Amino acid sequence: LLLGQTAQKAIRATPGTVPQTRLMISGTFNVAEVLPEETREALETAGTFKPFFAFENEPRDFILTVRSEADRDNWWNAVPQDVRDEVAKQETTEEAKRWMNLNPLGSRI
Repeated sequence: LLLGQTAQKAIRATPGTVPQTRLMISGTFNVAEVLPEETREALETAGTFKPFFAFENEPRDFILTVRSEADRDNWWNAVPQDVRDEVAKQETTEEAKRWMNLNPLGSRI
């Protein structure tokens, strides 16, 4: 068993070997098959950002929950206009760049 794991690790480290994790840019096109080294690097780099993603989103979710419970119907109207404008801008940008998600499973973290 250990020999098999060692062999798999050696094969994965061989330049040009397609990473086991797919990096899909459409329903059928896996970038990893064309750019294996770049994909491997992108996947390693993406892991670095996961803690930041969690630390950024948890406070946002907490604030949303607290504000929603305080005034369920009108809480968004109490948010300053400049903040609402920035949120709308960020949502538009996020939607336009959704294809850039490097997580092959599509989960949040």
